[in-house]
Amino acid sequence: MRGWVLSLRKARAAAVRFARIGERVLLKLAAHSPRIASIYYATLDNSLSREAAAVSAGRLRYRADTLGRGSSYYLLRRNIHRLEKGLIMRPRRTTFALDYLFETIEIYERAVKAGGGWSRELIWAYDVLTEYFNVVDKHNPTVAIELARFRSLQPPTTKRGAGAATRSVPYKRALELPPPVTFESLMALSHRRRSVRWYLDKPVERSLVDKAIAVAVQAPSACNRQPFLFHVIDDAERARRIAAIPLGTKGFAEKLASVIVVVGRLRAYPLTRDRHAIYIDASLSSMALIYAFETLGIATCPINWPDIEPQETIIAKELGLEADERVVMLIAYGWPDPEGLVPYSAKREHDQIRQFH
Repeated sequence: MRGWVLSLRKARAAAVRFARIGERVLLKLAAHSPRIASIYYATLDNSLSREAAAVSAGRLRYRADTLGRGSSYYLLRRNIHRLEKGLIMRPRRTTFALDYLFETIEIYERAVKAGGGWSRELIWAYDVLTEYFNVVDKHNPTVAIELARFRSLQPPTTKRGAGAATRSVPYKRALELPPPVTFESLMALSHRRRSVRWYLDKPVERSLVDKAIAVAVQAPSACNRQPFLFHVIDDAERARRIAAIPLGTKGFAEKLASVIVVVGRLRAYPLTRDRHAIYIDASLSSMALIYAFETLGIATCPINWPDIEPQETIIAKELGLEADERVVMLIAYGWPDPEGLVPYSAKREHDQIRQFH
């Protein structure tokens, strides 16, 4: 009996070694051939299938939203930003943006007529379009046609706030003034910020969360799309339940009182090639959010999100996420417990992470 058990164990070990060797061979082939890689992930490893499905859902939603009737469009934000980049070019061409001007005016007209009111986004679009038509060659047939359409639309009726810029158009920064934050202050803030896992039983006012988000939205974003949402959960019981979903919070999730789930929206893009932009833009904004919280005395702890089927399903149901929405990360936040310790977390040396070329 004992000999039979040992033989079975050896057989299993041999099978495992064989499987590992086979997988290593397939991965080497896949690493050098996109075609083999696509076959491998389509047949032997379906872990990328959720992203593929989400990208497909996002492209469908993009088309539906672009053809729909609304007051805000990712396409409009992209094209207005493209016009801004044309306006700041040196030297600036007398005519530019002709290949997407009709599309821009078409969707701008739809947004104006949607009746949602003059948001800052639409005022920005109006101002940039006005500046564009002021500087380009109006004798160009395409420009002349779209200028007539633009002038036929109602201008903004909302009064601009006191102290606001006269127009939301490209401008020169006040570089004669020193930066409002010194390098030394920023470095001190970066050292002060640490991932905190122990918090006081004291709620954070939502007004402070909004102050931090006001900083976060200033982070750079590809073509100013800002394809993400901050799902703020400040009900302690629900926050703890959600914080436990990623699996990397064992031992402290039950102590949290608030958490933010950062979600990217693939509906902001018509093409598969842009599928990673949600992670880039959301991460840039999240870091700004974390620093803003720190200036307010509010501690944070970024929580990694694993791409695991059960976790994806659970959090999608918990937050009511749509098919194109992908979780990027979670951020716990709250008033830090002064008695709580934080890891030292030695950082890598410059020569390990930097190469001059």
